[in-house]
Amino acid sequence: MNEKSEQEQLFLLARDALQDTLRHQERRTALLWRLFLSDMRYYALFALISIPILILLSSASQSGMTFFWFALLGLFGLYEIYRQKYLGMDELIKTCWMNSGRCYLYKSALCALTQAALFTLLLMLEQNSEEAHYLWLIMNTLLPALCAQLAALIIDRFIANAVQVFSAYAFIYAVILFLLHSYPVIRSMLSLSLVIMICLCLGSVDVLLTLLHGRTTQKGACSWN
Repeated sequence: MNEKSEQEQLFLLARDALQDTLRHQERRTALLWRLFLSDMRYYALFALISIPILILLSSASQSGMTFFWFALLGLFGLYEIYRQKYLGMDELIKTCWMNSGRCYLYKSALCALTQAALFTLLLMLEQNSEEAHYLWLIMNTLLPALCAQLAALIIDRFIANAVQVFSAYAFIYAVILFLLHSYPVIRSMLSLSLVIMICLCLGSVDVLLTLLHGRTTQKGACSWN
């Protein structure tokens, strides 16, 4: 009887220890999500600055614009790595479901939707002047990036770090650019207004998936309180 009662006590202690571990993990994830939401103004500022730079660069040199687009994404990723190390968030991220890859993925989703909205505003102000130029710019940057973003959000359970996110971006981005430039019939079917509508829809779905992931995380954290 003593052995049985001792085993039951050990089982209860093990269960309590497991619940404490899960409770702390969910709370850490909820804390990280709140920090993520508090930084939204910086992501919007990044998107706001990148749009006029892209437009100016595409007017001067269309051949180097794609390289500059990825350079912007790379700088954004490097800034996030530096910021996480500076604030000491690495250890927090390692113990949470929202790892560094998902953090970068969710932040870039918000940036992409902001950029789509800014493109829409610019086109309304331009009143369809230089439509071909803007169509080329969006089809080579924002449209494939949003498609890559959506695909990465769908397979986010397999994402562990920012390198995997960037690799998935580059691969899907290259595939979409290949299809757009190899099959002129696809480009002929896309007007500027249609491309803008597609970008806004993709961006909205991206952000919706991001918020749903965060809401699920917060519910998990609250269930232990």
